[in-house]
Amino acid sequence: MNVYTGKYTRVDGSILQGPSLSQMVATQNPDLNTTLTQQLEKSMSALGEIKNTAEAGGNSMVFDRMIAPGNTEGATLINEAISTLVAQTGSIETAAQVIGIDSLESDDAGHAF
Repeated sequence: MNVYTGKYTRVDGSILQGPSLSQMVATQNPDLNTTLTQQLEKSMSALGEIKNTAEAGGNSMVFDRMIAPGNTEGATLINEAISTLVAQTGSIETAAQVIGIDSLESDDAGHAF
């Protein structure tokens, strides 16, 4: 989100902002920029729910319990985050093409998926 929007909120609350990929995409395809920005916000929200649930004091559910077999609440949180990330992937690929990036090679850190 920070890279795409060119905006970062520091720990002290101050904002660092500069040119962004969002601006580049918006000049070529405003609808795609809007869609991708919304998808990024949705992903951040879904991932935030995982974090908030893990840190929720007395009713917290740490990540390893979220992914435990039979934990439907945890599975819902994780699956929602995954689906938001999958949805934004197509838009990221399209945005890359719009701004002239024709080769996206992911860094799999040596893992086979």
